[in-house]
Amino acid sequence: MISDWKNIALYKSASLKDAMKALDDSGLRVIFVIDQSEHLLATVTDGDIRRGLLAGLNLDAPVSLVMKSNPICISSDATKESIQDILRNANVLALPVVDGVNKVIGLETIDTVEDKFCTDTTVVLMAGGFGKRLLPLTDHVPKPMLPLGNRPIIERIVEDFKLQGFKNFCITTHYKAEIIQKHFEKNPLNVNIEFFNEDEPLGTAGSLFLLKDRIHSDFFVMNADLLVKTNFKNLLAFHKKNNQVATMCVKQHSYQVPFGVVQIEDMGVLNIIEKPLYSHFINSGIYCFNESIFKFCNEKKYMDMPTLLQNLITENKKICAFPIHEHWVDIGCMDDYQKVNASLK
Repeated sequence: MISDWKNIALYKSASLKDAMKALDDSGLRVIFVIDQSEHLLATVTDGDIRRGLLAGLNLDAPVSLVMKSNPICISSDATKESIQDILRNANVLALPVVDGVNKVIGLETIDTVEDKFCTDTTVVLMAGGFGKRLLPLTDHVPKPMLPLGNRPIIERIVEDFKLQGFKNFCITTHYKAEIIQKHFEKNPLNVNIEFFNEDEPLGTAGSLFLLKDRIHSDFFVMNADLLVKTNFKNLLAFHKKNNQVATMCVKQHSYQVPFGVVQIEDMGVLNIIEKPLYSHFINSGIYCFNESIFKFCNEKKYMDMPTLLQNLITENKKICAFPIHEHWVDIGCMDDYQKVNASLK
């Protein structure tokens, strides 16, 4: 039992922002909510917080709005085997240990659960695009190999996953594929990388066809032109817990109309809204799938990801949304690329 547990404990008046920081700092995917006497009141996971954000809460909202009462906890005499079973079934890496009056006295964790959690998961990076919006930079270099600071975009992505424990990668390529492959042959990063080249462009979803005999469990798919700072283990745990074919990462995007918006009906002006601010969730280009997704991309033909996801919706397959509130940048055009590069200098 670990007696130093207070770094993952908060009072119920703490904010969602406080909870997210505690989760990120600990890496344990759960925090304890306690009262002033250190009695256990509830637990909060990363998934609880993100569901709250989807429901319209902001990061300043109190953690009490998303916490789960009657949390799973264990006594100090729990066996190692029972702890392992509970941790696996609950998809968490820490459990509160309480005494006879429900006061927290420690926590139990199991590192082997996290090791298997990561090593069984493949990260698929889509790197086959032409990058036409970044011409002339992509005349001779594929977009994922464009340097950000002193390293290519795709290398930064692989390293971010590696730092979180993921070591198995599949990279789908087409345009100037040999440049990407040669780079990782010279800079292996101590991870396992397999390359799957498209003879002809298959699109962001069509290229999954090449992997249908390679992947047999839950896996990530990510565009290889993104910079994102999120906890991928939390994303995977969220996906596994919801047990759906697909989980899509979404990012809240806001824009302000620089004019007064006029609402009209039957030629009459009903209202004038001055410079309104609109917010929407957008597709971030990051996904989790389980192996059943290959039933929907079982032919070698062009298909983009929105088409695949729409096909799932048509088939009444639920797609879960995982909101990303952390830093996220799509290196899609010259302005985006130059801004990010300037920030890294």
